[in-house]
Amino acid sequence: MSGPLSNNVAPPPLAMNAEGKVVTEVTSVLKVWEDFWASIANPSPEEEHIYDGDHKRKVEQRLDSLRSVRLSQHHLDKPFTAEEVFAAIRKLKSGKAPGVDGVTTTILKMAADAVGTSTLKADNPVVDSLVLLFNYVFEHEVWPERWATGIIFPLYKQGPRLLPGNYRPVTLLSVVGKLFGSVVENRLSNWGEGGQVLADEQGGFRRGRGTADQIFMLREIILARKSRGQCTLATFIDARKAYDTVWREGNYVRLWDMGVRGKLWRQLQAMSAEPKSEVPLGKRSTSISRGGWLRGLSNRLSYMLASSMRSLTN
Repeated sequence: MSGPLSNNVAPPPLAMNAEGKVVTEVTSVLKVWEDFWASIANPSPEEEHIYDGDHKRKVEQRLDSLRSVRLSQHHLDKPFTAEEVFAAIRKLKSGKAPGVDGVTTTILKMAADAVGTSTLKADNPVVDSLVLLFNYVFEHEVWPERWATGIIFPLYKQGPRLLPGNYRPVTLLSVVGKLFGSVVENRLSNWGEGGQVLADEQGGFRRGRGTADQIFMLREIILARKSRGQCTLATFIDARKAYDTVWREGNYVRLWDMGVRGKLWRQLQAMSAEPKSEVPLGKRSTSISRGGWLRGLSNRLSYMLASSMRSLTN
């Protein structure tokens, strides 16, 4: 992924637009892809009627009211420490492709002397610089434009290659920005696990828990009911592109209700306020677009950050 796309995953130099017409002109093909990504996170007119408009307006009005309240929570809003940043650097996986800034995880880990050791040395200028940068961003509750810009690589899944919907989008974000997200996620997860705000039945998006635990419990429930001659009904839901269409405003209100109400709550909103993205196709790319698929990712500045927020809001 750090080099050019190979022929077996790169989209062909033509595409099928929303009207079912195949276009071959370069700008038209780029336009098809740009329109597709911009439409994923936004409901179509046919879908609008299935949502509760009154509830949506009430939640958004409440969010506007909550944003005017300036609270502070010491355990969540205290400045980041060198230990927190160093621990996040150590968790970075080497060999990952960089974002628009070109900074790779391998360079960052080597420069921070975080390879093959778990000890933070007293004189570590890379970690100290990152601590200063992260605390500046956190103090001012902002989000650098470069951290908010993603490069979307469409990887082919199945079906006709002319349809953008048959590709899985992989977004490359700034490694430094994702590192910030990892520090925030770790603090948020520790707070959620230690404060007894999560239901014990929830297994998803939590450390030390996984699918195997849930499968085991489901199996035991079914066997126990079967031994008593009882019938068990189960429903499995696989929502298409559900992850891409998180209702961010509702998510923020839910986080407030769960107890996240200070600077960190406001920082999470700043991190997903103005995302931008582009799709490279061959030697060309779509124009930078605001919103769209990257905007719909809500808090996916890193998978772990999104997982932590999901565990609190599910």
